[in-house]
Formats: sequence, structure tokens, C-alpha cells
Amino acid sequence: MEEKLLNVLESQGIPMKKNELMERSGLSEEAFGEILARLEFQGKLVYTSKGKVALPQWLGYLAGTLSGNQRGFGFLVPDDKNAEDVFLPSGALMGAMHQDRILVKVRGSRAYRGKKEGEVVRVLSRARDSVVGRLERGHNAGFLVPEDRRIPDVFIPLENMGDGRNGDLVVAQIVKWPSGNRNAVGKVAEVLGKSGSIQASILGIVRSYDLPDTFTKGALAQSKGVPQQVDPKQKRGREDYRGLTTVTIDGADAKDLDDAVSLEDREDGYILYVHIADVSHYVTPGCPMDQDAYERGTSVYFPGQVIPMLPEALSNGICSLNAGVDRLALSCRMELDRQGNIKSYSFHNSVIHVDKRCTYEDVSQLLEKGITVPGYEGVADLLLRMGKLSEILSRNRHARGSIDFDLAETDIETDDMGNAVDIRRAQRGRANAMIEDFMLSANECAAAYGSAWDLPFLYRVHEEPDQVRMEELFTMAKALGLKAPKLRNIHPKALQALLQEAEDTPYASVMNRTMLRCMKKARYADAPLGHFGLALKNYCHFTSPIRRYPDLVVHRAIKAAIGHGPGCKELEAMEEKIHAMGEHTSARERVAMEAERAVDDLLKAQYMERFIGQRFTGVITSVVDFGIFVELPNTAEGLIRMVSLDDDYYVYDEKMLRLTGKRTKKTFAIGDEMDIIVSGVNLDMRRVEFVPAEGGGR
Repeated sequence: MEEKLLNVLESQGIPMKKNELMERSGLSEEAFGEILARLEFQGKLVYTSKGKVALPQWLGYLAGTLSGNQRGFGFLVPDDKNAEDVFLPSGALMGAMHQDRILVKVRGSRAYRGKKEGEVVRVLSRARDSVVGRLERGHNAGFLVPEDRRIPDVFIPLENMGDGRNGDLVVAQIVKWPSGNRNAVGKVAEVLGKSGSIQASILGIVRSYDLPDTFTKGALAQSKGVPQQVDPKQKRGREDYRGLTTVTIDGADAKDLDDAVSLEDREDGYILYVHIADVSHYVTPGCPMDQDAYERGTSVYFPGQVIPMLPEALSNGICSLNAGVDRLALSCRMELDRQGNIKSYSFHNSVIHVDKRCTYEDVSQLLEKGITVPGYEGVADLLLRMGKLSEILSRNRHARGSIDFDLAETDIETDDMGNAVDIRRAQRGRANAMIEDFMLSANECAAAYGSAWDLPFLYRVHEEPDQVRMEELFTMAKALGLKAPKLRNIHPKALQALLQEAEDTPYASVMNRTMLRCMKKARYADAPLGHFGLALKNYCHFTSPIRRYPDLVVHRAIKAAIGHGPGCKELEAMEEKIHAMGEHTSARERVAMEAERAVDDLLKAQYMERFIGQRFTGVITSVVDFGIFVELPNTAEGLIRMVSLDDDYYVYDEKMLRLTGKRTKKTFAIGDEMDIIVSGVNLDMRRVEFVPAEGGGR
């Protein structure tokens, strides 16, 4: 109905009186009033001075999100993806704060780096009702200095201090929003600990990103009532796959084991089984555990700890495919020929029995070096056959153009207090790739099933990159001496070839990271819009229902279809909610990833604090107009500010992505090795600072 009303207005092309718009849209007076109010709240409709209804762009307005800057100004990031960002001077924010949804009046002048200038006319909705930061307490009042410096300081009256002491990291509830030149007013709601404490800082990140870290009473009570053994009655009517030799392969410290694999090797091909924990059997739509899981959207993983999507009784208990016990599963059975092509597939409610709990490290030893770790004798032959099939699947993916990003991941080791005791580049072995190959195949089959039967589904969508971002990438590639493909009709194979060309150069890591940044972000959607990075028409997430809500949704759809048929009531009920589910779970995934990155940056900064004054050799990963970013072999990254390059005056070349000394002609370019000294660490900002090892610093 919202779309219908907007379409009527758009087709007229001019502002309309409310009663005229209501008549043309064919809506009842009650429905019309509700929808009009909702669209105005969303910034999709505005009123003229004469009270007529108009589209915002007709009057020079744009709706979107405020991206703040610690220097006081900000930018409107429009909802309309085709519209440019708008510069908002500090005096034009009208009390809006970072990430608020706002309506902006756009002016014609271009004030900041060619961007149009604007002014906030209305705050549509607030991004937060509380702020995390350091309390600076005075005699009569104080201020909260936010962890996120894009948020202005919050005034805390003496009577609102609570138990907060000077220097504490606290959560302040906003009791009065900023207006004009006045700061927001807050009240201390929770004291997290002393500022600078790692435990307090991580808890601060949890609060800043609004991550629920406790389950509701209803969800906990329900989880306690779930038996930790499979009832024999529950096994009836299921495919019995307990006769198959079945293994799980995960990290050594993993506890939520949601996938297991079996393989039958035949003369004319293979039968690959991917068994996934049947979480939907225990977590039904609308139950307390389901409500909590939906709100979270995903599990969040920090070094040494996890904020799970489901209570531990399920995630580490009855839903975890532990060895030596019967478990309920949803199994994908795939028949493949000797060339690895999937000839047919089917999904089954099943009961399985895992024979061996394997680790990535041990299986990689076998696949890469032929070393059988003690305890693996009974499954070694099976694992080797799995390894051969995996190599075939990997070659097939590569042949169709699937892009394999070789990104440096970090292992961060923490002590019992959560402090970083070591950071190192993660080692990804052949076993990791093998399980990924098998899971990709099962996900592909699930997406094909959902599309074939037109089920209410959450697809994993990765749209084609836009031309502007690709042009930036190819300009950089040319500057590094690499061959860039043509801009028109970019196929994943062309980008794959570019990464291959960079593979044995100093630019390999930089190209992988930059290309990923130039891609559109993958998301969940209720339509099969394709996955550019994997070069697939249809794709979804099916294999991790313990830790991802979209996988749980996909399971429910498949189980309803195989149990009751594609037109059943369960699927009809899902149809009404599926679009909103895609929007919500995509948003929660982005929040979780940002929080995980923030904790990683914090722990890296804390670890590097012990090396202040020490010298290292790193690689330049980025050159910008204010300095140089250098990554060390352990993946810690630091900034060398321009002011520290005091042996010459350096000119920034944006096209060639390098700095050149005016007198010495010395250059600093992406991919160059550079000797640095760790000069400082800012834990509040989660940053590491470097200076050049040669030439000193100012």
C-alpha cells in the first residue's frame, strides 16, 4: 500500500492535496492516514507550505543517514543509492547525531571537496538512546567523552552521575537531545569499569553496538526444558544415516558443531552428504528462543569469547553434532559425476551419528603432508577421498569465475582476563578449503531448491559492483603496473585474473583488500538476485543454523516443503514476513562484523603497546593525503602521519597512490617494504601509531 500511494504521487509529478491523493490511491481514510504518517516518518513524503503532499526530491530534500565526523561536521548518506553524499557543516546539524536518520535540505553550492552542502531540517529517527564513553567528572557536573568520537560530548549533571567516578567507562542514557549549540544531556545508567581496562572496553563495544549479551527469562526457561538426548520417537519417519561413516571438521576450540559430512565413492561418481543440525526442530517460529535468536540475527565472535545466537543448551548441547551420540539433522544428499558436476540432489530429515570429531589442523596434516595423526586411522582413507573431491570442486569453481580472496586473517590469543598475549597471521590449511567446498555445494543446492519451488527464502545476494568503484580499482591496478580489464560488462573471471596477476607481487595483499572494498556488500534478500563473487545465479546460506538466523529460515522453508508441499500454511505465513527478515538479518550481520572488527583492533592495539620504541619491517597497505598505513607480518596495522616524514616535503599523488619527496625524490608507494618504529598506542581510539625508522619523527 505504501508503494501504491507513492506510485500515484510520482505519476502525477506535482504536489497533491491529501483528499485528492486518498481518492486516487483508493485507500480507506483510516489506512490512508496511517500510511501517510508512516511515510512522513520515514522521510519518503513531505508537505509543502500550502499543506500539499510531495516527494522530498521535488522540494530539494533528501532523506538518509548522518555520517558524523569528529571535527563537528558530517555527511548525509542518502537512502537513494544514485544520489551523492551531502556535506553538512557543524552549524547545520540541528541536534542530529552520528547514524541518526535525517531529512536534509540540499543547497546548490558545492562546499567540501566538490560535494553539495545541506542543512538538517528534521531528525527522522535516532540511532541510539544511550552512549558509551569515559566519564570526566567535575565538582558540579561532568561530561561523557564518547568512545566513538563522531558523537559529540554528552553533558552529565551532578545529580545524574550515579556511581560513576572520574575516568570510569560508563553507559549514559540520553535524557535530552542536543539542540543548537547545546550538548545532549545524559544520565549514567551503567558503570562498565575503569577506562583503559580491556574487559570494560570490550563490554563498552558490546553496549555501543547494542549486542544483547543475556537471554530473556523465557528463552532460558525454554532451553532448560530441552532434553539433551534425542528421544527415540523423534527418530521415526527420518532417513537413518547412522550407517554412514560421518565426521565433523572444525577448529580445535569450536563447541557449536553445526555441520558434518559423509562420502560414498562409486564407479560413476560420488554421493556427498552434508548433514546440518536440525535447529528448527527445537526452535519453532515465535517461541521465546526464536524471538531472542531473531533479535540477535547472528552469533558474534570475539577472541576467546562468543555472544551466541542460541542458548548454550542448544548451541553447545543437543544441536551440536558431537561425536558418539545420535543427532537430528537436515541432510543434503548430492550425486556427482567424476568431474564433480552435481547430477541430482535431495533434502532429508535425518538422524546421524558422528564417528569422529576432526580438527582442521589434523586433517590438513593428512591432506598436505600425508601424516596420519594418532586416532585418525579409521577415517584417514575417507578424508583422503574427500580431499580429492574437494580439489575437483575447487577447480570447477575457479573455471566458472568464482573469486577467491586471499585475505590475511588474524589469530588473537587471549588470557583468562581477556588481554591479548599474542597475535599472528592465521594459517588456513587444505582442510578449511575442503569443508568450504562442501558447504558451498550444499548452499548452492538449497538455493536451487528454493528457487525451483518459489519458496519464501532468504537468498545470499551479492550484486554486481558499480562502475565508479571498479574504475577506482582499475586506476589503482594500472598505477601498480598491473593489467586492468575493460570497464564494460565486468565478469568475475576478469577480477579473478587480476588477483592472479598480483599473486606473486608485493601488491597481492593490497589488491585483495582493495578489490573486496570496491565490491558491494553481500546481503540477505527474498529474491534470487545472484552472487557475483561466486559467479552463481542463485545462492543462500544453509549450513549454519546454530549461529545464523537466515540459515534457520531456509531450513524451515525446506522442511515445510518436503513435509507438507510448497503451498502449505507454514510457507504462506513465512511469505508475509520474509522481506522484513532479509532487511533485519542483513543489518544485524553488519553490526556484528563491525563489533568484531572493533574488538580485534582494540586487542591488536593493546598487544602492540608492549613494543613501543621497537623497530619492525612492514608493508605499505595504503597511501593517503594525511599519511601512510603500514601492516606488520602479524597483521597489526599502524599509521605514519605526514608530520612524521620530516626529512623532506612530500607531495601526495592520488592517481599513482604514492608520496614523493620534493627535494630527495624519495617515494612511498603501496606494496613497498618500510622499516618503522612503534611510537604510540591509543586504546580509546583503538589505533597504533608508527614513525619511520630512518629520519626520526617530529
